[in-house]
This record gives sequence, structure tokens and C-alpha cells, in this order.
Amino acid sequence: MAQSSAESGNAITSPTAKLRRGRVRGRFVEFMSFMTIDVPTIGRGLPCSDRDYQSIGGVARGGARRGAWSGTAHLLPDTLALLGDLLAAGLSRRARQPGAIPLGDRLRRHLRHRPSWLTRLAIFVLALSSRPVIAQDSDVVTPLQLLEPEDSDGVRIGPTLVLHPEVRATVRHDTNIYNTDTARRADTAFILQPRFTLATDWQRHRLELFGDAEVWRFAKLTPENSEAGTAGARALLELGSWINVRPQVQISRGFEQRGTSGDQFFTDRPVRFTRKEASIEISREQHKLEIAASGRIGRTDYDDATVGGLPISLAERDVNYREGSLRVAYNLGSRVQVFGRMDLNGLSYRDPAAQLRNSSGYALLGGARIRATNLLDVEAGVGLLHQKFSNPAFSSLNAGNYTLTATWTPRRTWQFIAGAGREVAPSPLLNSPAIFRSTYRLEARHLLGTRLLLTAQAAHVSEDYRAIGRTDKRTSFDLSALYRLTPHIGVTASTGYRDQNGGALGRSYSGFAASLGVKVVG
Repeated sequence: MAQSSAESGNAITSPTAKLRRGRVRGRFVEFMSFMTIDVPTIGRGLPCSDRDYQSIGGVARGGARRGAWSGTAHLLPDTLALLGDLLAAGLSRRARQPGAIPLGDRLRRHLRHRPSWLTRLAIFVLALSSRPVIAQDSDVVTPLQLLEPEDSDGVRIGPTLVLHPEVRATVRHDTNIYNTDTARRADTAFILQPRFTLATDWQRHRLELFGDAEVWRFAKLTPENSEAGTAGARALLELGSWINVRPQVQISRGFEQRGTSGDQFFTDRPVRFTRKEASIEISREQHKLEIAASGRIGRTDYDDATVGGLPISLAERDVNYREGSLRVAYNLGSRVQVFGRMDLNGLSYRDPAAQLRNSSGYALLGGARIRATNLLDVEAGVGLLHQKFSNPAFSSLNAGNYTLTATWTPRRTWQFIAGAGREVAPSPLLNSPAIFRSTYRLEARHLLGTRLLLTAQAAHVSEDYRAIGRTDKRTSFDLSALYRLTPHIGVTASTGYRDQNGGALGRSYSGFAASLGVKVVG
């Protein structure tokens, strides 16, 4: 994978809602919501309405059957009726789910018993009036899709505008708030997470304004009280020939969690930052050849902090980042796809004292995606990863690269997910130019009845701090329960354990956390 855009650690910012329309791809970059360890202190809260999407591995193509000509007496009326059916099918642009356009009995009869020139005319008119929707295999229904505890159509506030409000409240107890191996402190926190999405309801295209906030309040350790939030806009432009354009801009206010790679300074309060970002993705996602190109630019500014009441400057961490990606995939059949991917990245620190840590690099991946059955979908790739630093004292990073995502749904009520990947992340330390991170994760979901979803997770993360010989290895286990109280209210409960071993130079700790929450969607 390409270098992470985050300057350090796993920052706290609320997740943003995904576009609900348009085809969703199964690429590894889309899988990062599963791969990323949100909090090294597991059990912080289970999203109440996350959805798993599985993309279609291939396209089933078929041709119209040619029949005998049966006379010309009703040619004009029949032709007009045929064109009417075609236009009606073409205007049905809401048929976005996998499956063929229902052309109707009259249209199928005409396509079966008219000569080839009329069939070609029908296809031509259909192509002019709508994007073609080609027959595809059915997606597997996952346990989370069966539950969908508080899914709603939102609140309509205009002819084409729909508001989707959400709020989640969680009570969380942790046995090691600071994630240290000495002077452990336990405390209980109340977390409030409101969120909204204001989206258009057009036949084609989509525009969204979104915002969220995250407020932490602790019972005893009040200096740990923190706030975070995000505001932005994104769009989905569905152009002709299956070309989709997805631009997005956003600004985030966040803080770094205790125990992450960014939290290295033992500050009196969690480190706070502001991040501004713009990105765009252009993709063509149909037929044998699929292409997706994306780019992202942004900057992160860190607030000054205090240690023991004494102020310290974190200006050496202020950074501009840029990323680009190109993925090309070719479908060998209905269930096998080969792909190649190249990611480029660059980091530029604004403080002169930190500019020797400027770097640029690339990541190459090549592999295949195999949909062995409708129940088993695997994507795997191998390649190279390279990062070069401006300071000649820091040797370049050259390492093998790999990615793996696998989804197995043996039954409608069971699902298993596995993932692995690598990335180069910036280091917050002046004596270390980068963190080489490897992530492995397993997840199992089971639906009990129609209201209760159980989820078990296990994860392992290895963080190698370049140039200083430090490696932090973190393992976590988490068990969550999601109960659908009403169609718009979900209740969550979770418990988890984490353990990190930093060796002689790193940071070691362990802790246990449990939470109980409720989420309401309007």
C-alpha cells in the first residue's frame, strides 16, 4: 500500500457515511474500514449500521435469439410498440442492483421473432436512452445486511433533498486509560457521536453534505476530555460508458488516542490537530477491462501541547501530503480477475528542522481476485514497496508488499472475513523517518434470530520504527453484540482486551475495556 496520509497514529475523527448509490468495488482500498485498527483499546463502540458490500466478479453475457420473419402486415405498429418498450426500459434508471433490465414480455417476443436488423435497431435505441444494465450474478446476503437495525429512508426536506440524522451515545469503561505499563489508571467515559448526511435524490448522480462530531467526557480524568468533528462534501457523477467520478473535500478536527504511534510525548492532554483534504477518483467499472485512478492532497497542523505544565511546540509535525493511485483490472471470466496497482506518495514537512524527514515513494501490487463461488471471494496480491528520504543518513526503505482480503459466507447467518496488508506511515519522532506497519485481521459474524448480531474480531499490528531499531507489536481481541430494539434504534455492547509489546525501546501495555451504547437514526 502507499504511504498513509495520517502524520502519525490512528487519529480520532468520526467516520463519514459512504455514498449509497453506485456500484461498490471490492478493491483492497475499499476494505480499509475493516483493516484499520480504529483504537488500540478495543471495545470503544460498535457501529450500528455498517454494511458489507461484495462486488461482482464478472458479467454474464448473452445474445438475442434470432427467429423467423412472420410477415409485414403489422410491421409499423409492432415496431412502434417495440420502441415504446425499449424507451420504457431505458428510462428505468433506478435499476442499479445487479440483474438485467426487465424488458417485458412484448419486447422479448419481438426480439425473438424479428430479423437481425430490427434487433440491432432496438439495441441502438436502448443504448441512446440509458446506460446498459448487464445481467450479473446475485450478491450474497450477509448477516449484517439481514439485520440492518436502524436503516431508514431519512427525512425528506425538499423535492430532491433527504436528511439522514444519527446519534450514538456510549458508556465505556477502560482499565488503562493512558495505555502505559506503569501508573495504570482506570476510568469511565461517556461518548456522544451525532452525525448527519444531507443527500440529493436524483435519478442519476448524487451530491452529499456531511458532518459529524465526537465528544468524550471522563468521570475522573477530566484532562482527557476531548472533542473531534468532520465537515465536508462529496459527489458521485455517473457519466456514460460506466464512468464514475467521485470528488470529495473535507476538514477534520481530531485528537490522537493514547498508546498510538502519534501519542509518544506523554502530554498532559491528548494531542490535537486540524486536517484539510481534497480527493477525486475516476473509474470505469464494467466489461472486461476496469480502470480506476485517484488522487488526494492535504495538510495536517498540530496544536501546541504541554508536558507537566510546560508548553512544547509540535510544529515539526505539520505536514503536507499527496497521494496518487492507479488500478487496472482485467476479467478473465465470470469469476476470475487479474489486477495491477501502483500507488505514489510524498510528504513535505513545513518546519525547516523537520524537512530532512521529507520523503517520497511508491508501492506496486499485482495479483488476482477469485470468486470461487457466490459464497467465497478472495483477492490477493504481492509486490514491492519503496520509500526514499531526503536525509541521506536515513537509508531507503525497500520491502516486499502484499495484500489479502477474503470473505466467506457459508450461510446467510454466518460470515468470516480475513485481511492483511502493509503500509509506510510517517513517524512523529525526529530520529525516525517512518513507521513500517503490517496489519493482520480476522472477523466472524453470526446472526441469532432476526434481532441479535454477534461479532468476534482478532487483530495483530507490527510497527517498525525505521533507523532506531524499535518495533511495537500489538494484539487485540474484541467481542461485540448488536441488538435491534426497533427499526430505528440499535443497542450495542462490546468487550475487548489488548496487549502491546514494545521491547526494550518501545511502549508496552495491556488493558481491558467494555462498553454499552445506543444509536438512533431519524
